[in-house]
This record gives sequence, structure tokens and C-alpha cells, in this order.
Amino acid sequence: MDLTNRNVKPGRKRVSVDELKRNFSVTFYLSKEEHDILKNLAAEEVESVNSFVKRHILKTIIYKKGN
Repeated sequence: MDLTNRNVKPGRKRVSVDELKRNFSVTFYLSKEEHDILKNLAAEEVESVNSFVKRHILKTIIYKKGN
């Protein structure tokens, strides 16, 4: 007896656009000195400046959502 459902397609289920996170870009400008400070902080944690900044921004957003 075959118990598999032949109507189910493999892969991910489709998710409506409303349920997905929309991408919003944020741009800000730093002086060379400010960038060097961030670069040194990121180097301490062995990551790029971009990932360092993103991680800290997301941490702040999550923290503020909890309050």
C-alpha cells in the first residue's frame, strides 16, 4: 500500500508577500576616524564592519521591541 501523497510537491511552501520581511536599506556616512573605530571593533570579533554594524543594530531593535 502506497502511503505517499502524490499531490505534495517537494520544496518550500509558498509564503504570501505580506508575511515576508521586506528589505529596506539604510545608508549613513562616517568619517575616516569613525570607520577606523568600527573597523577595530569588528576586527576584535573577527567580522566585517558591515556585519558588525548590522548585528548591533538588530540587537538594539530586538531589545527595544522587548520593552
